[in-house]
Amino acid sequence: VAALEKVVKVKRARALDWVDAFTDDLITENQMIYTDNLSRAEVTFTEGQKLIINENSLVKIRSRGKENELDVDKGTIRATLKGDETF
Repeated sequence: VAALEKVVKVKRARALDWVDAFTDDLITENQMIYTDNLSRAEVTFTEGQKLIINENSLVKIRSRGKENELDVDKGTIRATLKGDETF
């Protein structure tokens, strides 16, 4: 997690509880990110792509090799890609 504003929670794979997210947290496979009202999170991937998760959103992040997949269950996101790379 590169940056966050207000209430951002994460749920680790196979965990039952949500915990507060912090700047510089490492997001791992099958982790979920929740942003509350007036909150947002920015995630930077190792290949340089950036993902902004807007308020009232729920996103699950997965990877397949060098490609990342997102399941947006609720809310909106914005992504910044590098060159011709896929996300």
